[in-house]
Amino acid sequence: MLPMKFPLLFSSLASALALMFLTGCETVSSTRQHYRNYSSVAYPKKSADAPMPLLERRPSRPHEVIGRLKFDSQESEAFMYRAVEYNAREAGADAAVILELRRTEHPWERWVPPSTTYTPVTTTLSQQTRPVDRRTPRPGICEPGEELSGATPATRICRKDDKEDKEKREEKKKKERDKERKKDKDEDREKKRRRDRRHDHDGDCDRGVDYVTTWVPEYHPGYMEHGVAVRHWVDALMIRYTGR
Repeated sequence: MLPMKFPLLFSSLASALALMFLTGCETVSSTRQHYRNYSSVAYPKKSADAPMPLLERRPSRPHEVIGRLKFDSQESEAFMYRAVEYNAREAGADAAVILELRRTEHPWERWVPPSTTYTPVTTTLSQQTRPVDRRTPRPGICEPGEELSGATPATRICRKDDKEDKEKREEKKKKERDKERKKDKDEDREKKRRRDRRHDHDGDCDRGVDYVTTWVPEYHPGYMEHGVAVRHWVDALMIRYTGR
C-alpha cells in the first residue's frame, strides 16, 4: 500500500501548485464556481446595491446555513470581501459569516535563460579612393630598328611616325578620353543618387561618404529570478434568518 500513496501525494501537490499559480486575475463573478449550496430551496437573488452584513461569528438569532464559499486567490483582501458579498446576494442570503480570512506568502523562483540582443550601429565609410587603373600602356607602332635604345615596352618611342598610324592613334586616344569622361559622369550621377536617398543623415552627405550599419551583439547571461506570491484564503457561510 505504501508505494501507491506517493503518486497520489505528488499528484495532489502538483494540483495544488497549479491552482496556486494559475487562478490569478479572477473576477468577482468567477468566484461563483467555489460556492456550495446547502439548501434545497432556491431563494431569490438580491440586487447589487442591497446591504449585505459581514459577520465575524454566527449570530444568536435563529438562522439556517444555506451555502458556503471557500476558495483562495492571489487577489487583494478587498477582492475577497467583494466576492463574499457577491455570492451572498446571488444566493439570496441575509448575511455572511466569515469564518476565516488569512494571508499566505509563497516564495518562488524561476530560471531566466541567457539571451543575445543586437544593436544597430551606423558608421561612415570613405569611398573617395577611386579604383586604380591597372591597364598596361600599349607601345607605339614602330618600324623595325627604329626604337630608342634602353626604352621599355611601355614607354617605347619611335623616331619615325607614319602619318596614317598617327591619325589612328589620335582617334583611339580620343575615344578612350571620351570613355573615361563618360565613366566619371556615371560615377558622379550614382553618387548624387545615393546622397539624395540618405535623408536620415542630413549634414553628412559629403561626396565620397557612404553609410554602413553593423549589428553589434550583446550577450545577457542567465540568472535565477526570485519573488514572493501573496495569496488570500477565505471561508464564509451564507445564512438566512428564520422565525420571521
